[in-house]
Amino acid sequence: MDAFASDEPEVEFFKELDINPFPDLKKSFVVLGLENCLDISFVSPNRIWVNGGETLFLTNTSGDILHKINGSYTCTANKYGMMYINRDFNILKFSYEKKKSYPFIRNTSSWLPRSIYWCPSNGDLLVGMNTSSSHPFNAMVVRYSIEGDITQIIHQGEGDPVLYIYPRYITENNNGDIVVSDLKKSGVVVTNRHGEFRFFSAVDGPKGVCTDTLSNILVCRTSTEILVMDLNGLFLCYLSLNESPGIVKTSVFANLLHRCFQVKRSIARKPLSLSHDVNDDLLWVGTNDSSTVSAYKISSTRENQIWQSKSDLPI
Repeated sequence: MDAFASDEPEVEFFKELDINPFPDLKKSFVVLGLENCLDISFVSPNRIWVNGGETLFLTNTSGDILHKINGSYTCTANKYGMMYINRDFNILKFSYEKKKSYPFIRNTSSWLPRSIYWCPSNGDLLVGMNTSSSHPFNAMVVRYSIEGDITQIIHQGEGDPVLYIYPRYITENNNGDIVVSDLKKSGVVVTNRHGEFRFFSAVDGPKGVCTDTLSNILVCRTSTEILVMDLNGLFLCYLSLNESPGIVKTSVFANLLHRCFQVKRSIARKPLSLSHDVNDDLLWVGTNDSSTVSAYKISSTRENQIWQSKSDLPI
C-alpha cells in the first residue's frame, strides 16, 4: 500500500463575480442644463453622452460639457461616433473628428424609430420602431448594417402574440440576445440574435435597460431600485441606489408632515437610464428630475472552492 496515497480531497480556489445589491457609489457629477436624463451612453475611457429630452450633452466624467446637439430624441455611442434620432425621426451620425452630424437613415414611412443601439459585437445598429397609424400600435425591431442596409426585421408573425408595442429602450446582450424594454407592454422582451422569441419578463414601468459583464439584464422601473435578472430572465436581486446624490429618498417624517400639515414632499427621483462600462465594471445611471449622473460598482469578487480527489501523486 502506498504510504503517501490519500483519499482526502484537495481544494482549488477560483474567483467569481457576484452582483452587489448595495452597489458602491464611485463617481457622481452634475451636468449643467440637464433637467432629466432620458438616455445615457458611456464611451470608454471617460466620455458620456446624456439625453435631456431636447438636447444631447457630451461630457467627461467630471461633468465638463464638451459638445451639445439640439433637437434630439435618443442616442447610442461608441468610440467611433454617436448615432441619434432627431425630432424628425431621422437617424444621424455624429463624427467626433469633424464635430458634425450626417444623415444616416432618413425616415420616409409611418414607422417611427423610438430606440437605438450600436452593437459592439459587429457594428450593427438595432432600432426599435412603432407606428401610430394602426390601432393597436404596430411595432418591430430593425437591424441595419454599418452601411445603412436593412439586414433583419423582428416582428411577430400573422396570428402570433404581439411581440412589441412601444420599444423605447433596446440593447444587445453578450450572447447576441436582443433585449427590449417595452413601456406599454409593461415588461422586457428578449429574442435571440435570429429574432426568435426567448422570454418575456413583466416589469412595472420598464425604462432604461443594459447588460453587464456577466450577461445579466438590468432594467429601471417604477422604483428607486434597479431590477437585475440573469440572461434567461431569472430574478437575481434589486440594486438599491438610495445613497445616490441624484435620488431623493422620501422619509417617514416627510410623509407624516404631508399628511398632517400638507407640507410638500420631495419628489422621489428614480433611475431612468443605464449604461455599463465594461472595462471598469461600472454602472452609469441617469435619473428623472435631476441633472446628476452617477457611477456604481455593481459586482464584488467571491472566492469559491472546488473539491477534487487526490490521485497520481509522486512517491
